[in-house]
Amino acid sequence: MPGSKTNVMKRIQVLTAARANPPTKDFVSDSVSEDDRPATTGELQAGVAAHRKRGRPTGSATTREAIAELEAVKGKRLASVGSLMADLRAGD
Repeated sequence: MPGSKTNVMKRIQVLTAARANPPTKDFVSDSVSEDDRPATTGELQAGVAAHRKRGRPTGSATTREAIAELEAVKGKRLASVGSLMADLRAGD
């Protein structure tokens, strides 16, 4: 039969087995790699704090200021292209 194997245990059996473990033994890492071990509480809190800090930094330019700056750069580039074209035409 295709697909994932299903658990042959009934729901109540799974709950009973899960509740039989004390909370201090929820997970035991038997892996050799440090990448496979579960994150500690401190690591999880640091990750949540880093996620909250994402986005535009405080004090950065507003959208209008950023657009104005981009338009100025674009204008300078167009002016340089225009002068290049004038130089090319003058060479004819």
